[in-house]
Amino acid sequence: MNNKRMAFIVTAIVVVLLVGTHVFLLQMTSPDKIVNVFVKAVEKNQPELLNEIVIADSKEAEVSKESLTALTGYLQKNHNSYQVAKESLTTQIERKDFGTTNSQISLTTDGKKWGIYPVYKLKVKTGNVKVSGQNEDDEIQIQFKTLDHPVNRQEEGTFGPVVPGIHDVVVTIKNALGTVLEERQIEVWGTNDISVIVDPNKLIMEDEKTQKEILVALDTFNHDYSKFTTSEFTLSSFSNISEEIDAEQLFVENEFALIKEYIDEIQSQYLGAIVNLDELEINYFNGNWSAEIAALVSYKEKIKFRDYEKFDDASFKAIRNYTLTYDAAKKTWLITGFTDTTAQGSEADNWKNKQDISIQDPPLLKWNRTSEETNL
Repeated sequence: MNNKRMAFIVTAIVVVLLVGTHVFLLQMTSPDKIVNVFVKAVEKNQPELLNEIVIADSKEAEVSKESLTALTGYLQKNHNSYQVAKESLTTQIERKDFGTTNSQISLTTDGKKWGIYPVYKLKVKTGNVKVSGQNEDDEIQIQFKTLDHPVNRQEEGTFGPVVPGIHDVVVTIKNALGTVLEERQIEVWGTNDISVIVDPNKLIMEDEKTQKEILVALDTFNHDYSKFTTSEFTLSSFSNISEEIDAEQLFVENEFALIKEYIDEIQSQYLGAIVNLDELEINYFNGNWSAEIAALVSYKEKIKFRDYEKFDDASFKAIRNYTLTYDAAKKTWLITGFTDTTAQGSEADNWKNKQDISIQDPPLLKWNRTSEETNL
């Protein structure tokens, strides 16, 4: 074999190898290959396959295993969106158009391999999450449990951008009453801004800390009511009432002054209460928090009238309806008003969500006309 023939054979082999390599690289970097990987990632639940082929339309959006899991999870759940995405990608390949499209996921070129072969990738349109429904003094934060890093706050109540998909989030609402949380699952797809509506009043009503603070306020008032009864109905007996209650209850003190000389002794013992939590209403208006709630209260009371040897039983059970306001400076709930309606004592049997406030060894308070002071 002469040198010319050998050179021809070597050249032919090199050409074949180069052509084969060229065809192989074209196949490996072809848009069809990218779409096939995308289909496999979704249908085989292998989001990690998308790590190297997905980019976001915003550099601020996190593209990670977690966010891609959210993406494939959405497409597995929403078959129609998945089919639309595939059809849109197929149309791009047929038209050989790899520019910007209106689809949530589109094929695009992202540079060239070795400066020769175009690199195709899937570009996803990101979205923002906009929170609404909060009160003017509420501070809102969102934690995306499906992402590794915190999401940027774009403006008041708007967070993003994030890769489309199903995201588990925790919405945090902070206000004068404290901090409440709500877990949500949201679908980011099809629009730039995804609306999330929160109901801070409802969350506050369901918050155990807030409920406990209100129960403490009721119990304090109920205890003080015995002091009120055995101190000539003096409003200063109450330790947690607002100024609003003075004008409404002051007449009781004046009326007692008229009958005081006919009474020798008054005894009062607060036995406890059952609070109807289903009646709890908390509202926010003009910068102020208010609440309404009802409870079945029980008191053991006796009155000894002048010139009579025996005590008259004045014990009672009542459905007590309270109105309260939150004092942000004192960080406590104050009673702004109450009404009592005579009760049989069995009303609480039909209450589904209730809290029993029982008292062991309730103190017995007394007022005596001669001493004119409250005594235990």
